[in-house]
Amino acid sequence: MVKTKRERWGNKFEDKRDWKVYHEELIIRGEFFFDFDFLEHWDDELVRMNKNKVGRPYEYPDSLFVWLSPMHNFLDSRKLEGAMQKLSHYIPRLHACDHSTIIERLNKLELTLDIDKSKKYHAAVDVTGNKLSNRGEYIRHKWKVKRGWIKVSLIVDRFTKELLDVQVSLEDCADYELAKNILLICKI
Repeated sequence: MVKTKRERWGNKFEDKRDWKVYHEELIIRGEFFFDFDFLEHWDDELVRMNKNKVGRPYEYPDSLFVWLSPMHNFLDSRKLEGAMQKLSHYIPRLHACDHSTIIERLNKLELTLDIDKSKKYHAAVDVTGNKLSNRGEYIRHKWKVKRGWIKVSLIVDRFTKELLDVQVSLEDCADYELAKNILLICKI
């Protein structure tokens, strides 16, 4: 006779989530990727960036590339160019740039995190892994060869979408250790 999971566990699961709050949190996750607030200051930022600049002026503000940077984890530069071209049809203020400009500006981007220690944050931690290479997948399966991963862990404020910290590590570091380290660093 096979016992059901409920009998094996002995306790009935009680879901204590506030579903309205959880629903809003899921919606905010999508807003993180499609936050077009940088468009409001596009012209002002370009004027500031091009002031006293020698040579060809910038056509795209740094905030555009800050916005593109998390998507570059999932889309290569040509796909980002295509996505921007499609979005620019519906958002006239968004000017699409070519893939070489995207890569060049993403590589030059210097991001800094300024955390206000007196402020209270509603932190959310996410850890994702990226394979270093797809090369040799056959060998990995046939000979059980382990290929390396890079883990990127992010901590953001769930409601303001403010990026609080980023850490990069190898696959042997546990997710909960990364989250604990980030929370200790931020003193949240």
